[in-house]
Amino acid sequence: MMNESISTAAGAPHGQFMSPRALRGAIRAAGRVPVQRDRRYGVLRRFEAGEGGVDEPEEALDRVEDAAAMFGTYASTSREERFRFKRGRVGVERG
Repeated sequence: MMNESISTAAGAPHGQFMSPRALRGAIRAAGRVPVQRDRRYGVLRRFEAGEGGVDEPEEALDRVEDAAAMFGTYASTSREERFRFKRGRVGVERG
């Protein structure tokens, strides 16, 4: 997840964004091997440690400097009227 809202909806001041490189680093720090998976948990890519250190590919999300400005936050998104539930307006308009 790149922009989750569960922890912030519960009141946590953090949990919005972690770059792929930082997330892989945290996984390695826990003694595990990072693996990218598909929606059915099939392995798409393993990020093995390279010889002489960890080889970390740079991805576009690693270059994000201000995640809140780029993606928004739970607080700002939940206040936007266009994302609010409107009874009877789901799917095709009734008329």
